[in-house]
Amino acid sequence: MFLWLVLQGGASRTSETEYILHTYQSNKKVKESSLDFQSRQFGIVTDYSSDDKSQTEFYKLCVLGDNIRRMIPHVDRILLIPTNFYVSTTNFHYLLSTWNVILRLDYPYLECELINEKQEINHFWFRFKAQMLTMYDKLLYIDHNTYFINSPEDIFRYPTPSSAIDYQSWGITYFEVAHNYDFFLFKPSMTNYYKLLNQTCNWNEYPFLFHQKYENYSSASIGPYDNGILHEILGISTYTMPPNVNVETGPESFKNKYSFTDPRIISFRFLEIKPPWIGNSYADLYWKVIAEQAFDRLGLSFPYKITEKPEEEQNRNEIKKRLNFVQYPIYKVVKCNNELVSFSTVIVIAKSICILFFGLLIIRFLSSYDFDDIYYF
Repeated sequence: MFLWLVLQGGASRTSETEYILHTYQSNKKVKESSLDFQSRQFGIVTDYSSDDKSQTEFYKLCVLGDNIRRMIPHVDRILLIPTNFYVSTTNFHYLLSTWNVILRLDYPYLECELINEKQEINHFWFRFKAQMLTMYDKLLYIDHNTYFINSPEDIFRYPTPSSAIDYQSWGITYFEVAHNYDFFLFKPSMTNYYKLLNQTCNWNEYPFLFHQKYENYSSASIGPYDNGILHEILGISTYTMPPNVNVETGPESFKNKYSFTDPRIISFRFLEIKPPWIGNSYADLYWKVIAEQAFDRLGLSFPYKITEKPEEEQNRNEIKKRLNFVQYPIYKVVKCNNELVSFSTVIVIAKSICILFFGLLIIRFLSSYDFDDIYYF
């Protein structure tokens, strides 16, 4: 039985046409007409809350907001900014031209004074404020390092909560999937908001207890900050999105089967250590074209020196053709009936087989051991 499940999971994970259209809820296929953008409220949300490299984050937000506007103009583009976080009048004007909903909110109030005194780290939990936007049916939270090369419309077909895997931890933490909650589809909930704040205080009031727990049972990526808290509260109920929805471009990323020109890719995410304006791969070139279009529209000069462009101009023309936003959607969607296979199921099965195998080895060893040779004193 175990072998059959593994073979079935492996077969569905290696199909050429996998992850193009999916079955999300039970065994019933979601029809395209079931996603009604007219009567339901959907949005893509991020936050601008850290003083760290503030101007760089501003530029990335301008590019991201314009990218979303071009790719999926019929959903709200929501930007959350703390009330005491300084944004110049000029920068705020540019942000307003790319994000159609900007909310100034207080940092979350935590019932642990130790944390409230440390405003410099409160930005880690400011993103939890998105849970308060209960007027929306579904929100997709993304970080500033994300950009879309294909319409993210189909992502809203997933059940909530859903998230991409965490490539840097190889997507595994103990018996669960390690999710990257910087690409996170969720239904806003005040109940979850208070659960997240409560767990934040637990981590920081009893650090030894919680750090010891996760040093023993989790990956290095899980900790007391935003991703770690979200994993603890929502991890067990989070659906795993297929890897093509958000492909990481950094050299330390989990190796996946997608090339940068794979038409099934919906978005890329670059690492801070390797921003796209210093690289020259296809993924970097995607971002550069998107950025140039955004800054041209805003009337801003491009703030970073772009490294050497490809020698063949046709490569650049190919990218521009791919990113021709007038042709919507960019790629023709090929329908298929493959069902989404949860990574967590495969992981649990694989670990169960390992445990069973080693258990049988121990039983065999004990059964063959001659206990008559044991001397008692």
